[in-house]
Amino acid sequence: MDGSDDDRFLWKYFLRQLIICSGAWTCYFIIGLFSGAPAVFIPQMRNETNNMEIIDEEMASWIPSITCYVGVPWVVILPIIIRVYGRRIPFIIVSVNAFIGSLVFYFSETVIHIITSEVIQGVVAAAYLTLTIVIITEYTSPKYRGVFLTMKLASYYWGVWMANAIGTFFHWKYIALCGIVCSIYNIITLAAWTESPYWLASRGFKERCIKSHRWLKGTSAEEEKELSRLIRYETIDPEIKDHCCGPAIMTGVLFGEIVPVKNRSLYLGTVGILHKIVSGTLLKLAPASFEKFGLHGAFLFFGLTTSVLLIVIYKYMPETKGKSLLEIDDCFQEVKKTEQTNKTDNITDETTEELLK
Repeated sequence: MDGSDDDRFLWKYFLRQLIICSGAWTCYFIIGLFSGAPAVFIPQMRNETNNMEIIDEEMASWIPSITCYVGVPWVVILPIIIRVYGRRIPFIIVSVNAFIGSLVFYFSETVIHIITSEVIQGVVAAAYLTLTIVIITEYTSPKYRGVFLTMKLASYYWGVWMANAIGTFFHWKYIALCGIVCSIYNIITLAAWTESPYWLASRGFKERCIKSHRWLKGTSAEEEKELSRLIRYETIDPEIKDHCCGPAIMTGVLFGEIVPVKNRSLYLGTVGILHKIVSGTLLKLAPASFEKFGLHGAFLFFGLTTSVLLIVIYKYMPETKGKSLLEIDDCFQEVKKTEQTNKTDNITDETTEELLK
């Protein structure tokens, strides 16, 4: 083990993590594009046909919510694929799906065509709370993880903004072109990918795990300690009982950090289903709610709800800054204090060297 690069900003490892995570950010950007698109193409299509009934109010409320409802089965399917086949294969599926959905959206001529593209994009919407979170948390070092998780949420809102900006100056089909370009970029970035060291460790591929982890994060003393903890963590799996502290109520950034290392598929699928059902329902009911209670009433409800959740987060959420996923996981676990687990909590340089041989 070479600890000479401790506390040094190594650009090559940062850039490798950046390229991989940029693909996840682009998925969020694409979802943002399609979330903002209805506010653009609905009025444009009405103006082009001079017919308000081409998309009536009922259909206008369904269009943005369809993607959420269609994503419900995929938030179950994707975590299973992630668990069995790793991270690269499901990302290929999502990227190709985003390309096809954007292509269908570009060539859409009727409302049915647009709805079809929304249905196809349901897979990408499901990746919003499953695959992309796994990628960003597993492929990044603790010192970059917070910024990278923040970027994923920012990318979504940039996508919404871009859709509205395009609609202000151009035809709505340029939104689809933007989605096509982003999808192609995602597919290209796959050439720089290595498989997740967390998945490799969970499958018992120790040598590949070590190679992947060092390629991504280097060989500093801190990273080597994380690597040895990761390998040993998989070894003592029967001794660990997982539980989680309400990830459904945490913000997007925190959710990416507190999902348990073990049984990620179960937690991601459960939270994903709840999120899609709630989001789809809120989007469907939003027009009627605004009409009945006004914008001030809707924002009052949002403010009160957020205040309650902030109190819960403040009380139960531990500090995650600078911690590896395994260290964060320890905060939400009941560990049986056997001699074996005590060794895991106190890894020395000697045990690290021995474990990584």
